[in-house]
Amino acid sequence: MSKSEGEIIMRTTHQSTPVFYLLATLTLVMSARALGQRAAITGGVNLRTGPGRVYAKVGQLTEGDTVALLDPSPTGGYYHVTASDNQNGWIWVERVSVLTQVVADTAPLGLVDSLAAWDKPEPSDSDMDACRAVGAGIAHVDSATDLKKNRVDTTDAYHTVPIETVLALPWEGLPTRRYRWSGDNIAAVARYEGVPITLEGYLAGAKEEGKEATNCELDTHDWHDWHVWLVPTKGEGTSRNRLRAIVVEVTPRVREFEPNWVIDSLKSFQQNGERVRISGWLMLDPDHPSEVGKTRGTIWEIHPVTRIEVFRNTVWEPLQ
Repeated sequence: MSKSEGEIIMRTTHQSTPVFYLLATLTLVMSARALGQRAAITGGVNLRTGPGRVYAKVGQLTEGDTVALLDPSPTGGYYHVTASDNQNGWIWVERVSVLTQVVADTAPLGLVDSLAAWDKPEPSDSDMDACRAVGAGIAHVDSATDLKKNRVDTTDAYHTVPIETVLALPWEGLPTRRYRWSGDNIAAVARYEGVPITLEGYLAGAKEEGKEATNCELDTHDWHDWHVWLVPTKGEGTSRNRLRAIVVEVTPRVREFEPNWVIDSLKSFQQNGERVRISGWLMLDPDHPSEVGKTRGTIWEIHPVTRIEVFRNTVWEPLQ
């Protein structure tokens, strides 16, 4: 499987600081569920103790839920799976759609270390007549961050990673403006920032922002970002529980190339509990550490978003 199809290759790298040893431990736990294939439930289905209707029910899954396949080959028309609540069981293959193949290296450590090894293309930004990519405003201009937010390049080689991996990335202790960062701060963030990634989950809301220095404080609909919350589970999306949310930002410059994108579509995905797939550039927005644990799970974001898909009728449909 090629990287553009979502291949994830995990490699071992040695880290010298305690925080990275902690992250390695956390990702080892996560990788137990990341290995193998993941699948989406396409209709209501019972979770059973064995591969057949004669076995007892131990739970029930609904359309849009996801599971990890413990064995990629079905037995008697049933997959052996682990559900999101860590409950193991068997489900009927006719209500399952395999999503992503994940491949382990010979000495897997975790996806956090893999992010550091993956390619990070140089951003391609675009000055527009009304606003330069460096941003502008009366205050709070952080041009180094704005240049990353305003990139317009895309790729066919997105890496599919779990939301939990992004939540595990380090960010604490950074000044809220890049021009205040030390060389060590810059190097630490550069290990991960700029990887093209894909996250799958559910939306916990979408809103149009107001004027921002990133967009030269232009206060029109065309120059407002869309602030979107992506969460791991359907329940978090339905209840708008954003404690583990990844913020994904849809920017005016990217929307220039996607004229059919409308924010009402994103709102309907949340209201209907539909599973979505969001692709774009991994970026750290240093401005919001006070919101972690309140309206987001981290200050790492997908920013900007370059691809939006929704899971319908067993296939991923692009937002059009």
